[in-house]
Amino acid sequence: MSERIRTFLRTKLHRPSITSDHILRENLIEYLEKNLHKPLTLLSAGAGYGKSMLVSSWMQQKEHTCIWISLTKEDNDLKSFLTYVFYGIQEFFPGSLGQTKAYVNAGKLPPLTEITNNLVNEIDDIEEDFVLVLDDFHLISDEEVLRLIGKLLQFPPTGMHLVISTREDPPLRLSHLRAHNRLTEIRMIDLTFNKEEIISLFDRLNKFTLSEDSAVHLSETTEGWITGLVLISSALYKVADEASYLKKITKRSHLASEFLFEEVFTKQSERAQELLLACSLFDEFCIELLQSVYGDRVLSENKNFIQWLRSTNLFLIPLDRETKWFRFHHIFQELLQGEVRKKLDVKVIEKYHLRASEWFLKEGYIEKGIQHAIAGNSIEKAIDAMKGNTIEEFGMDQWHNVDLWLGYIPEEVQAKNSFLLLTRIWSYYGQGRIPQLIEVVDHVERNFEISDLEDNLQGQLWFIKGLICYFSGRGEKSMSYAQEAVNRLSSKTDLFLGEAELLYAMSLHMCGEKELAIHKLEEAIARASLTNIMYLTRIQIGMNYVHILSADFIEARKWSSPLKRVMDKSGSDFAQSWAEYLDGYIAFNLFDLKEAYSEFDTAIKKRYISDMNLSVNSHIGAILSLQLMGETKRATDLLNQMLKFVKEINNNDDLEIISSFKARFSLLQGDPSDAIVWARTSLLEVDPMTTWVWIEVPVITGARALIKGGDKKDLERASELLLKIDKIIKRLHFECHALDILVLMSLAHYKLGEVESALAKLKEAALLAAPQRWLRPFVEVGPEISEMVGELIKEKVVPEFLTEVGSAIASSDEPITSSIQTGTKQKAKKSPAQGGGETLTVRELETVQWLSQGLRNQEIADKMFISVDAVKKHLYRTFQKLDVRNRIQLVQLAQSSNLLEGFNS
Repeated sequence: MSERIRTFLRTKLHRPSITSDHILRENLIEYLEKNLHKPLTLLSAGAGYGKSMLVSSWMQQKEHTCIWISLTKEDNDLKSFLTYVFYGIQEFFPGSLGQTKAYVNAGKLPPLTEITNNLVNEIDDIEEDFVLVLDDFHLISDEEVLRLIGKLLQFPPTGMHLVISTREDPPLRLSHLRAHNRLTEIRMIDLTFNKEEIISLFDRLNKFTLSEDSAVHLSETTEGWITGLVLISSALYKVADEASYLKKITKRSHLASEFLFEEVFTKQSERAQELLLACSLFDEFCIELLQSVYGDRVLSENKNFIQWLRSTNLFLIPLDRETKWFRFHHIFQELLQGEVRKKLDVKVIEKYHLRASEWFLKEGYIEKGIQHAIAGNSIEKAIDAMKGNTIEEFGMDQWHNVDLWLGYIPEEVQAKNSFLLLTRIWSYYGQGRIPQLIEVVDHVERNFEISDLEDNLQGQLWFIKGLICYFSGRGEKSMSYAQEAVNRLSSKTDLFLGEAELLYAMSLHMCGEKELAIHKLEEAIARASLTNIMYLTRIQIGMNYVHILSADFIEARKWSSPLKRVMDKSGSDFAQSWAEYLDGYIAFNLFDLKEAYSEFDTAIKKRYISDMNLSVNSHIGAILSLQLMGETKRATDLLNQMLKFVKEINNNDDLEIISSFKARFSLLQGDPSDAIVWARTSLLEVDPMTTWVWIEVPVITGARALIKGGDKKDLERASELLLKIDKIIKRLHFECHALDILVLMSLAHYKLGEVESALAKLKEAALLAAPQRWLRPFVEVGPEISEMVGELIKEKVVPEFLTEVGSAIASSDEPITSSIQTGTKQKAKKSPAQGGGETLTVRELETVQWLSQGLRNQEIADKMFISVDAVKKHLYRTFQKLDVRNRIQLVQLAQSSNLLEGFNS
């Protein structure tokens, strides 16, 4: 994120300044301070009752660390809301919320449960106390944002106090919080000014001393409404007889805020009125924006316009410490905008919006620029703004931002605009939404003459069509489309060209032109600038793909370091996860299991923000690495984590892979019965793209299980499947799976009594594997090939390598059982309260009981008549005994396992 954008973002994170004429509400501040130990303070009242200023003065008076977020309608979206929470907390606690940062920067968000659990835990890790203020919360109705806040209140982090300021009560569990004395409320009746405060207000604003009778009159007519009182005070400007004027104010005139506004507005000079109306078109403004929109002439006559605004008490709110950015109070802005509609022609208003759009775009505020272009009735300018900025957003995996921009464009316009449709296609591509992508491609082809599109758009479309062909195994067609895409895009070295050249190289490899593919990639790397990271990431990863698919793992490993450097420089967790997965894949096949696990585990940490297939296969690689190292418990725990992850993301596309891998894992653990049943009852269709660089290939696992079944029918079907998949990988040149197929073919022939054929296949496998010590496929099959390995050693077939194979098989021959979440019966386990042998004490159980009710450490300490440190010690020991990492996991375990059943403190 650029520094300009970060600066603009901070305008929403600025606590309203307290001016010298502010009336301090000392009683309310003391009331709020006394109840700070409760998780939530709610200020709920209509507009203009001083909610924000009360909270701001409370924070200032008591010197609390305050993270302030002024919400707008754009924040009624989980990604936007989470972004502001993250940056707000980062301003005060740099380096905190590391995983939340990854989610904010990712192209797509993980499931809400993962976001909320992670956020609660990361905030809980912050040692210093702070207050998080969410101002104008009535603008939030997004269900996911509300659920996020609900979780923060259900499991309130130890050091955080939440303040919500709103015009209407939010749909949170307020009655529950109220019943458990965990909510502090400030309502309209609490915020209204009394007689003494009204007198003080007029003295501060106008240096005018109200009589008690006048103050009582205003109290009755305005009902203590602060904004109304300030408007009346402003209306007194240049009034000769203030007392007589005040007598004209009635309750009825108060109810018509437009009346009070007119009284204030009409007393300003004509030029001042013009400037006030001008500013009202913008939710936030600075002097440079106004100069750009209205010209220096207007402002030259009012050089101190901002200072004048601040001095007139006309509801101007600074938005940054430097007092560069401002906004009007919402009520005053709405009233001014009403005047704009009455006084200015629509065309004039549109002209101002378009000038604002140009300024925002020039300054790098893309979303604001698009919004004002739309408000200026120029969809064309909005589209032009997107054309200049989508590539950069895509390169940073910010698909979400582009989706937001597209959301401002009417659907009927999108359906007729080739650029917008291609942009939608790229967004779907980045998010892995292939069915939707294909649907839009079909729409483009039905409704547009491709040759009429400009070269850049043609190139993008040919790339997408080539990609579809590649992943359906049509290499020559894919190569043709990719070549056309490169030709159309060659005038620029950017993201799209990088994708096209990557696809061209991959297609060449699929068609058997490996050396040419490598040559093309080397040429591209040589001419690429180190500053063009979007382009380089695509070309560098192409080198790894080609070498891995060719089963040249040693050469692929040489390209791993350059790839990681480029991926790290990109700053994209999505891109980095690919580099980590491919490194893990290489190490796994070379039987460097510790290295493989380390790389897969790093990729797993990004599981919610990376490609879903990659996330699942990273889990699978890590589980297999652990199992082959003999760490069965860790492998089983990780499998259960993967099953939970797949359930959370609710991706049915992964179900076949999961079923397949559970069968493979059972085989490794020496419990083949379920795996054999699965293989016998599954279709096991041979799909080219379930192979590629993926670790789990259902057809190959099906063959493993059928071979384990051992009867003739199973063995014949296994051989048939292996022949089919072998034919496909040879056609596609996906040699990375060749060794698994050869070793399994050998074992199938051996069990069918075809010993000579079996030895021939195993010899072919050994000769293929020996040059780079490709051990893993032999070891995974296990002792059943040991006798054949011995025979080949006697025949002097790569004896050194096969001796190593035999030793590796022997050291791994330790069948182990586990407790996968399959729904099958398991052995009886100890109660969680026994903690794996350590029973929880009564005080520890009592701590868990209060924690389950949502209490924080201080509240638990008060209930148990102990110190906060003692509570922390009880929780730490409980975490250790029950093998949980945080408070949420502890509560979830307590609820799911009846840990507290029968316990009564």
